[in-house]
Amino acid sequence: MTGARGAWLAATTLAGLAVILTGGNATLAQLNRTAAVAVAQRQEYLAQTQQLVRVRQVVAQALAEAAQRDNDAPLRAFLAANGVTITPPANPAATPPASPPATPDPGLSPAPATAAGAPGQSALDPAPAPNPARPPARPNGRP
Repeated sequence: MTGARGAWLAATTLAGLAVILTGGNATLAQLNRTAAVAVAQRQEYLAQTQQLVRVRQVVAQALAEAAQRDNDAPLRAFLAANGVTITPPANPAATPPASPPATPDPGLSPAPATAAGAPGQSALDPAPAPNPARPPARPNGRP
């Protein structure tokens, strides 16, 4: 009887442990799915941000070229307030081309707040925003 009771106790304990481990596995699988959704949302956010950064650069370049071409003081003030510094070209006597240049105009430069000579940064790129928007927080409060 003692052997049968010991076997029954061991089997019951192992069955209970299996139930607990199965529940833990289900919980971890759900957390993994939630984390995968959050990662996918962040990747989408980053992809959209990359597109918007390029649009911002093109708009800033067009505004800076217009401000320089038309000598528009209010537009220059607006650009300066938003981190874009316009410097006159090295040869002001040269007439600007009729169509936009294929390469960036070296007369425009980013605000001094940016890293000097950052690799891959055009002379027309505006200064980066100091605190870019963060993606929404997950429901459980984890980043």
